[in-house]
Amino acid sequence: MKTLTTSYLGEIMNDIDKEVSELTGRRILDLSDLCKPLDIKQMEFRVGAKMGDIGQQILAYKNARIDMARLDNVLGPENWQRFHTKIDGTNFCKVGIKIGNEWIWKEDAGEESTQHSEKGAASDSFKRACTNWGIGRELYRLPKIVIRTTEKIFPQSWTWESETNDKGYITELRAFNKNEKMTLEFWR
Repeated sequence: MKTLTTSYLGEIMNDIDKEVSELTGRRILDLSDLCKPLDIKQMEFRVGAKMGDIGQQILAYKNARIDMARLDNVLGPENWQRFHTKIDGTNFCKVGIKIGNEWIWKEDAGEESTQHSEKGAASDSFKRACTNWGIGRELYRLPKIVIRTTEKIFPQSWTWESETNDKGYITELRAFNKNEKMTLEFWR
């Protein structure tokens, strides 16, 4: 009986969605699509911290282009915007999403990068504000990735592969440097 009720309610919701779309010429926004896990090809990797004689930590991250593409694809470019401010020397970015006739905002601060301080801080604050909307939030759930070497490494040029569960979350991660499989350790 529960399955029948759920199925019936699903049909009703689909009918309502179709009617609203036909009346307004718009689709109903499903913000849960913002939270879908990133594909491994949307992630980038870099050395985070050197851990003395133990090795180096590798960080997984997303760039601002991934956030813009996700917002455009899920919401449409007309249904989101961003606004940057600087308060007491700290860069902040608000990302607004139009829901109905209202704009809903989420905000976060950003840190300067070593190469482009102002641009880096703007990009960082934007990426963090997008994470507040759920984009790439699963990156914070990854264990610490460690490689036991003190040699200079460039994980951003490696080929990365992953296995995921049925919800799209990474369950296994592999890296290759010029076809050589890198030995990664995962610390909690």
